Amino acid sequence: MNAAVTLKLTVVKIKLFVRELPALFFTIFFTPMILIVFGMAYGNEPNPMFGNLGSVDISIPAYVAIIISGVALISLPIATAAAKERGEYRRLRLLPVKAGVYLAVDMAVYFLLALAGVVILTLVGRFAFGALFTANVLRVLVALAVSCAAFLSLGFLVAALSKTAKTAQAIGMFLSFGMMFISGAGMPLELMPESLRRVSDFMPLTYVVVLMRGVWKGDPLSAHPLPLLVLVGMAALCAALSSRVFRWE
Repeated sequence: MNAAVTLKLTVVKIKLFVRELPALFFTIFFTPMILIVFGMAYGNEPNPMFGNLGSVDISIPAYVAIIISGVALISLPIATAAAKERGEYRRLRLLPVKAGVYLAVDMAVYFLLALAGVVILTLVGRFAFGALFTANVLRVLVALAVSCAAFLSLGFLVAALSKTAKTAQAIGMFLSFGMMFISGAGMPLELMPESLRRVSDFMPLTYVVVLMRGVWKGDPLSAHPLPLLVLVGMAALCAALSSRVFRWE
């Protein structure tokens, strides 16, 4: 019974997300559009500055960070805060599933949506610009899961601290777009001035970019211990804080 209800709840959550056009746009269509625009402008010729990879080759894993940020810091906080406003969490007692399962379904749905965005982005890069993909798929999935866990936990903390969906939207967009332009997700780290690079070291999204770019070109996860440590620590800290401050009503 519980498994059937959980599956049905997952399907309902996905349908609700698909109906939210802004969230769907930023998760599925935004990064492929950027990739096409910049790919057509700069091409994908090997560049010594990028380790003999093309600009599209390095942009795809960097844009994965944009997908994660959009899902975790914009879509999740708004939806969660809105659910609190509607009294949705008060009605959880009527469902034959525990609150923890409900939240786990939420996290799983957002991860699957981020994964769908990554797959579409990769296919566009591969077939439109011949982008390389020499990575081990399992390593990419692990890196994606760790990155999503860190940022979904942060997104849930934003929702926990926000009394309304509008507040969650304002905070989430400030964090997402603020980090996007300084982390290497928008502009390659190699092109940033040294002063900006030093600032980027304090941006959590930078570690997603570094980790994803590393595993994307075939590095083992062990080659990037600092990003893994930062992201795992961030996931644990934000999860602990959000569990303390979140109110179901």
